[in-house]
Amino acid sequence: MEAFIVLLDVDKTGNGRGDCEFLENHIFSKGENPGHQDFIHIRDKVMDLLTERDPEFDNDALVVYPLTDFMDACNNSDSQVREINLMNVWVSYVYLK
Repeated sequence: MEAFIVLLDVDKTGNGRGDCEFLENHIFSKGENPGHQDFIHIRDKVMDLLTERDPEFDNDALVVYPLTDFMDACNNSDSQVREINLMNVWVSYVYLK
């Protein structure tokens, strides 16, 4: 299974913490479209779930990273320039099987 990190913007979500807890440890199946990148498939599935929970969910609040890309962005060697600002985001994780 491949892990993905889900970030929800605190300012754009009404129930970000609840949404992240809902998503936590969720397992998605691979998509049928072989040309579809996995993280895009995961993003689309997460959007579907969150929109189902809240029809007014702002899709701009959502960012999905493959775990290794997230780690690279957080561990950028230049401590003055981080690729990801973890202030004001809720964090969760999901899997692709």
